[in-house]
Amino acid sequence: ICGVRGGGNAAAQTLFWQAKRGLSFTLAFESARERNAAIMLARRFAFDCN
Repeated sequence: ICGVRGGGNAAAQTLFWQAKRGLSFTLAFESARERNAAIMLARRFAFDCN
């Protein structure tokens, strides 16, 4: 999971997620707060699956 570079505030509201090799997503959020919440949930899910 990482932020994506873009113009203006796009980097704060966009997330690149590579779930596994060959499967990736670019997610756009309404706010940086929503993006940060998604990162926290993804980290928690990753810890639960390991």
